Amino acid sequence: MRFTPHQQRLISEAREIAAITKTNFADFDEEIDRDYLGVHIKLAIRNMVIAHIVTRYTLMDEILSDVIAKYFFQGAQTAIPLWKAMADQEV
Repeated sequence: MRFTPHQQRLISEAREIAAITKTNFADFDEEIDRDYLGVHIKLAIRNMVIAHIVTRYTLMDEILSDVIAKYFFQGAQTAIPLWKAMADQEV
């Protein structure tokens, strides 16, 4: 299938973003309608970026939670039982 210059730019951009986000970006097969190929590629780019941002945010949240737990629960091997104990107490 031959792509228009615009579609080629979108595919190139999607491959670059996939490399940065370490996402598997498969080639498009022949079944996708050429008129909607640009829309499919834009959605793929959007989903890769959103997934990367959510993953990074979740990782940062976990790291900060560990830092907070170590600060407040000094000497504890793991903070999970301590968090559960706090949650069981009435405030």
